[in-house]
Amino acid sequence: LGKIDRIKEIIDEIVYHTEQESKLSNLPFPYLASFLLTYNWSSPPIVLNFEVLNQGEVKNVSDEEITSWLKQFINILESTVDEWSSNFLTVSIDANEEWIRFIFDFNGILKEKEPIQQFLEENKKYITHFEQDTQSFILEARLH
Repeated sequence: LGKIDRIKEIIDEIVYHTEQESKLSNLPFPYLASFLLTYNWSSPPIVLNFEVLNQGEVKNVSDEEITSWLKQFINILESTVDEWSSNFLTVSIDANEEWIRFIFDFNGILKEKEPIQQFLEENKKYITHFEQDTQSFILEARLH
């Protein structure tokens, strides 16, 4: 019975990830979708997962702007993590007509925090929430 339950869990996980990939691909942001869908292919120092909470059509933000902002943040994060540790980032995406919101949930080891703090300061007009402890942080940003 335990093996059947485990098989069901694996199937449910595959279905969930496939649904998330479909939701991401259906957003009006092909550059963003391409970046997130292919990020883990190059064995980066952070394992990235994503989920789409809402699939609204944002009219005030361009795909290129969103993708550029996200890449900049992830590049800074990559430069600050301990590449020999397990580092995980989940990006939740909530989109509606007025804005797109990203919720970043990071768990891992940061070698330094200054570059992230500098990025947050430079982008404070987008940051709506930030909390951090020794090995994790949650960041919420809204682009509009």
